Amino acid sequence: MWYNARMKDVPIAVQACLWSYDIDALDAQKDKRIIINNVLNYGTEEATRWVFRIYGKSTIADALAHHPPGSMSRRSLALWSVALGWTFEPRARVLG
Repeated sequence: MWYNARMKDVPIAVQACLWSYDIDALDAQKDKRIIINNVLNYGTEEATRWVFRIYGKSTIADALAHHPPGSMSRRSLALWSVALGWTFEPRARVLG
C-alpha cells in the first residue's frame, strides 16, 4: 500500500476531488476516509482506479460503512454499495 508518498504526488484527478482541503496538510493514512469519500463522490475513472489501487476494496468498504454524516450522496453510496457487494441502510448520513 501507498502510505508514504506525499499527497502532492497523487494524480491531478485525485487532487481535484479534494478541492476544499489543503493537499499538503492531508495524510494518506490518517485522512484515508476523506480521500476515499471525496474520490468516490466526485472522482473521474482515473481517480477512482487510483483509490482502489492504493487503498484496496476492504479499506474502501470500511470508509463507506463509516462515512461522516452528509459526506456521501445517496447515488454514490448506492453505486459503490452495489459495486462492492455491500448493503447499506439509508439514513440521515446520506446527502439527497
